[in-house]
Amino acid sequence: MLFGVFYIRIFPMKFVPYYRRTINYYIRKSFLENPGIDLWKIADSIIKDFKDLYVTDSDVKLFDIILKKEVSQSEFEDFIKLWDIEEEGGDKALFLSYFMKTHSDLVYPEYIEPRLKGILQYYRFKNLKLVSGFIKICNRLKEEKIDIMIVKGGAVKHYRPDFPRIMNDIDILVRNQKDYERCKEIVKDLGYSYMQCPHSIDLHNENGVPGLLDIHYKFDMIPKDDGSLYEDIFERAHIDKVFNVDGIYVPCCEDMMFINLINLAKNLIRRTSYGSKFHSAFDCTYFAECKPDFDWNIVIQNAKKTHTENQIYIAIKYLNEVLSAEIPVIFEKEFKRSSINYLYNKLFLAKLAKKSDKLKLKDIFKNGNKFLKYIRLKPQYFIYKRKIFRKNFRLAKCVLERQKIIV
Repeated sequence: MLFGVFYIRIFPMKFVPYYRRTINYYIRKSFLENPGIDLWKIADSIIKDFKDLYVTDSDVKLFDIILKKEVSQSEFEDFIKLWDIEEEGGDKALFLSYFMKTHSDLVYPEYIEPRLKGILQYYRFKNLKLVSGFIKICNRLKEEKIDIMIVKGGAVKHYRPDFPRIMNDIDILVRNQKDYERCKEIVKDLGYSYMQCPHSIDLHNENGVPGLLDIHYKFDMIPKDDGSLYEDIFERAHIDKVFNVDGIYVPCCEDMMFINLINLAKNLIRRTSYGSKFHSAFDCTYFAECKPDFDWNIVIQNAKKTHTENQIYIAIKYLNEVLSAEIPVIFEKEFKRSSINYLYNKLFLAKLAKKSDKLKLKDIFKNGNKFLKYIRLKPQYFIYKRKIFRKNFRLAKCVLERQKIIV
């Protein structure tokens, strides 16, 4: 334990801007802030941090009941006594409105039922301006023979039209970067301005206010992809009329699950889109049950192809442990093993490499201490940088224990 405290002083956490954070940032943070932590419990520590940051006890009560398959009248009444609709506000009460639609057999208090119906109507009409912009822009893109796929919240809204959503914008995906570059010119011709992001352009309304349509050619938080993921998603998609625009691609349920989980992981890690952290539980539960032959292998292959296994695991763990979802857990072993390999490479091997690189052959004969360090560190670094140590989590764990970096 004392060594753990000493080790934190050697490797202090540096502030990393939210937009640059990855899951590895939280793996390292969890390890350094919990001296002596069992490496197999790093994920639990990360989820606890996210829960403390985003979720209240009231939120837990809400999702405990709305994700239940069957709820008795007495259970619902007990919940209403504890959950104050006035205090929680419309954004969260919207989920209770969803619950009312799926549990119409229950009796709702007179002061609650009209409010829940009103919330549904409010958000249904609130999104009309977004839909109007979508129709105008996508019809023009279709005229230019650009394939368009609806993704994220807009796609969920298409799957479940009776459930209004809180949408700040509508997201679409085009097939490739060539089409993406053409989109930039087309929207300019239509009179829109946009903000350039690494993975998308975010269109502004005619008056310059952000929040209309995001055009993607790839998804954020996917570190590696040769482009084949997006071809696969288009190949599995079906074509439908979306918001009164014909010929729009809609992802299959499995790809919707993958996209939602990736997006949730991004929002957790980078502290963005507060509301979607709750919608994800509702959405993912739906897609996992929307068809009897839901194929988790598609989700798994998407994650492996894009090296996002850790993000998928953390997103599912968050939904299950914090928001009472019941999503099958995948990539638990992969997360634990990659955490060990990451800590080995970043906290042990990187330090050893830095020490070793400072020792030059021409200088060691001028200083006896440098000579002793050279013959000790150079062979050690040569051995420990081998792939068999860097890629094998068992050997990496043994080295970390032997070096007393972990206990």
